Amino acid sequence: MSHVSPCFQQNQFFVLVEYLTSLHEIYPVRHEFAGYPAAMTLADRVHSDHDIAPLEASKSYPDSIEKVLHFN
Repeated sequence: MSHVSPCFQQNQFFVLVEYLTSLHEIYPVRHEFAGYPAAMTLADRVHSDHDIAPLEASKSYPDSIEKVLHFN
């Protein structure tokens, strides 16, 4: 289960860390930031036909990593 949902329910602060999508690198993901729970966000800041979409980028990370897809 997502750890974001219980944070909302308990009015607990958490951090969303936005990661840029990349075809060439898998970035390390923080599970905590400044003592607070953290989740990875992947945004649709696609600039060219060669940039990877957030949904595709999320498949490069294991299911155990908390991910939030952000669409503008």
